[in-house]
Amino acid sequence: MRIQSNGIQSSVDTATELAAAIRDLSGRAPIPALFDVRRWVGGDPRVWKAFLDNAMSAFSAVTFVADPESLPLLGGFPELTNRMLVPVEVFADEPEALTFLMSYKA
Repeated sequence: MRIQSNGIQSSVDTATELAAAIRDLSGRAPIPALFDVRRWVGGDPRVWKAFLDNAMSAFSAVTFVADPESLPLLGGFPELTNRMLVPVEVFADEPEALTFLMSYKA
């Protein structure tokens, strides 16, 4: 699944609602997800906790596609999360991100 930022700030509610929508669309089976954060403007720091709270039930693997401007918004989250709950990687190139995710397709 490809999720693209619409350029607004994320909140705990939007992160929780997104995970619930993904679970509904996938029939409740965790799926690989690509988050295109190149237009993301950041969010409440609690967004990461909401993401982690929902990660294992919604995602089998996660990639973030970031550019030099959006990369600092991710902070150390991808590196800290990788393999802890689900595989998480950051890519500048979307085709590379999709290749990574394909190995986690259910």
